[in-house]
Amino acid sequence: MATKKKSERMARVEVALSAAQKREYEALAREIEDASRDEMRGWDRKWEAVGRILAKQLWVAAGVGSPDQWIAKVLKESRRTVYRNVKVARYASPDDEKRWGSALIDAVVAYLEAKHGEIDGRLPVRLEAVRIPVVRGGETKRLGLDELTQRDVNAATTALRRGKDSDRARPSPIEQALVEALKGDASLRAIRVRVGDGVVSLANIPLAHFDLALRILREADWEGARPIAKKRTSKASKKSAPRRRAG
Repeated sequence: MATKKKSERMARVEVALSAAQKREYEALAREIEDASRDEMRGWDRKWEAVGRILAKQLWVAAGVGSPDQWIAKVLKESRRTVYRNVKVARYASPDDEKRWGSALIDAVVAYLEAKHGEIDGRLPVRLEAVRIPVVRGGETKRLGLDELTQRDVNAATTALRRGKDSDRARPSPIEQALVEALKGDASLRAIRVRVGDGVVSLANIPLAHFDLALRILREADWEGARPIAKKRTSKASKKSAPRRRAG
């Protein structure tokens, strides 16, 4: 049964493209090809174009049924590498990428998103102004990227998330049910779910998998996770109930 459900979730995504969208895909595909030849300045151009194709679901024009199939067919890179490079190209400048490298920048962006949520406003981010707390010699210091390693930043992100989780009350059964449903698909495990005061909040939903996430959430058995209210006996009924005689 579990295998059948997973195969249904990974089924071909049907997206119809207009003529204008197909032309946009062709232009972006050419940009990717041209940028790949430009080793000095093409990295940023390439991954910005890839990001637009994934965000707008233009990969359908390549005759594939999912973004992962497009990545394997056209880019021939791992999914993790592709999404990391797209994120770095969005948030960092070409000079930032040369100075600190995509792996460190990706870790820094993950820290900033864990602290502030999805980054909006002016892009790229002023990475030279970022300071991240790390423990050095038994003391906590706020250091810039020139003094940080990827391991330092990952540790700071983990500590930040643990602190936020410890500040929260125990997640509700409904929240747990939604989280478990999303965990069934590897592409959706980074989505954050919060349930409180009758409201469901979602964050970090990959745009390329937005439809899939909504379908899984609709199919999740969250109704079965509702707590069952205990029946209360009214004071009036207690008073009117006949008392048994002792003996």
